[in-house]
Amino acid sequence: MKKFFLLSLIFAISLFASCSGGSKDKKDADDQNETVTDTDDTDTTNDDEQPDTGSENEDENDNDNEPADTGDNPDNSTDNDVVSETNPCDANPCASVKNSTGKCESEGIGYFCECTENYDWNGKECGQIAPECGKEEGVVPCYDPESKLYWSSKTELFGAEEKAAYCQGIIDGYYGDWHMPTIDELRTLVKNCDKIKPGGTCPVTAENNSSEGFNDDSCSCNDTSFVNSKLGDGEILWSSTKSSNETESWYIDFSNATISFGLDENGIIRCAAKNLTNLRVIGRICSGQNACYKKVGEEDSGYGYMDEIYEETSCEGIEKEFAGQDGHYEQLGFCVPADLTLNDDIPDEATVIDNNLGLEWQQNAQTDKSSTWEEAKKYCEDLVYAEHDDWRLPNAHELNSILDYGFYTVESDGIRDTVSIDVDYFTEMEEIKYEGAGMFYWSSSALNYPRDEQDAFTSDPWTGVSLWWKTDIKAFVRCVRGRELDVKGAFAVKTVNGEKVVVDYRTHFTWQPAAEERATWLEALSYCENSKYAGFDDWRLPNVKELSTLINYDKTYPATDFPEELLRIDDERHELWSSTTAMDYAWAYGAHISYHPDGNIYTGRKSSQNGGDGVYKYNVMCIR
Repeated sequence: MKKFFLLSLIFAISLFASCSGGSKDKKDADDQNETVTDTDDTDTTNDDEQPDTGSENEDENDNDNEPADTGDNPDNSTDNDVVSETNPCDANPCASVKNSTGKCESEGIGYFCECTENYDWNGKECGQIAPECGKEEGVVPCYDPESKLYWSSKTELFGAEEKAAYCQGIIDGYYGDWHMPTIDELRTLVKNCDKIKPGGTCPVTAENNSSEGFNDDSCSCNDTSFVNSKLGDGEILWSSTKSSNETESWYIDFSNATISFGLDENGIIRCAAKNLTNLRVIGRICSGQNACYKKVGEEDSGYGYMDEIYEETSCEGIEKEFAGQDGHYEQLGFCVPADLTLNDDIPDEATVIDNNLGLEWQQNAQTDKSSTWEEAKKYCEDLVYAEHDDWRLPNAHELNSILDYGFYTVESDGIRDTVSIDVDYFTEMEEIKYEGAGMFYWSSSALNYPRDEQDAFTSDPWTGVSLWWKTDIKAFVRCVRGRELDVKGAFAVKTVNGEKVVVDYRTHFTWQPAAEERATWLEALSYCENSKYAGFDDWRLPNVKELSTLINYDKTYPATDFPEELLRIDDERHELWSSTTAMDYAWAYGAHISYHPDGNIYTGRKSSQNGGDGVYKYNVMCIR
């Protein structure tokens, strides 16, 4: 942890100089008489403590310890406050969108187009959700236009209960109404055997499931000369349809195109769905944190206040006070697990492939030297590595996507430390030579406001934070190749049960307007867990990767496309909690939305005193 703490001192000095300029620039740009007050020079964090990496507590004088407002209706604004005068659907931009029905929906802030079958609005276009079954061999999920069903990859499971439970989760990176198929649905996969296709002579259906006097001849083609499944299956696939004796289930044996029944003890299944949402986008990939943390005591910090002590604990049955943490929802399957593959075919030029996002990374960043931002961009542009010459510097969202908050342990300079990146794939962490901002890696994203000096965002795999630095400071470089990901939110306001919610059609998250009162981390968890806003009871505090989807690195003050009226920005500092615990367990991650530096991922104390000046209370926005 020493390197984490030392970094804060370096950062605080640099931040003070940068932020002072940033305050003046905002004043000039906005033509306002008020200046932004920078408090980083009064930071009382000691090198022996985990820093908040530049985020000071705006509520330092608020020591009343009152809980956050837990009312179910934090949105007291009127429609005139929320809905702009011009509705973007008035011009019907959807009329010319390919694969759209032409229907546009909006309430004045953003819009979304209704798409035709097997297409989904992603904020810019109606993109195809999945390829047609049989068109691309081995690609899943795929869409069968005959049955209007999506089909998953196949898996072998044991017992009917396990099969049914498996099909209720996120399958192949997609969320939808996944279910174990009925025998009627399974029959739609048959080809080259009219007897057992839907409408064929085989009488077995989900409604007519009788096994009495079952006639094998009418339900079999007994021809093994060809594969009889649209998906290339050559074995038994089970259905959810029980036979009439309730102890056995119907299946199709695709090796000889036969419908039959048997004891459903183990076997192979494919899940089916009528509707899917593509979750393979930044923000839907799990943070990697699958543990929970609870307070077990306190100790004297030596600075006039008590430090809280948190320890890792099981998320199962965790006390209500600590419910709603990142690890809790990751275990429940609310995100897509990271899916990385190492390609080391070329000696000393291994790459890491992100199978979720379609990006390929240098496995090992430069560890012999660090670079300025301009040097970093040129390094990637000129790089020929693993027989590819199309490398580039990743944008901030892409760079943050490889952070893993599962907390991996490495040893560097004889000291064991914790990092926020999967060291089984990115193996250089023990070799880094510290120079300047040494722990940080450059992104291509630059702060978009006028000033004499350029600033660009960086990401730190040691601490999991994301900050901006002056571009003449030196940091490390890791290049990426693949289509650059456009991760700007596609926000639209909707009214549900009389309340305003904001839907992001890029990620398919639904956001609740910001709570009126700031809260400690534990209060924020409780607020979202207990909210019944707009009639929903599944609100939760977003994890750090979900929270980061609010950030638009091309904007500032605020650094988001989220409707400002529903952010409730009432001053020049807007910090939001995430449900993700930081590596010093008494801290948690959050994000700056409207404060210099905009778009930072930072850390704050969960609930203990900050140098005796007050508790950390930040803004709260719930997600579902």
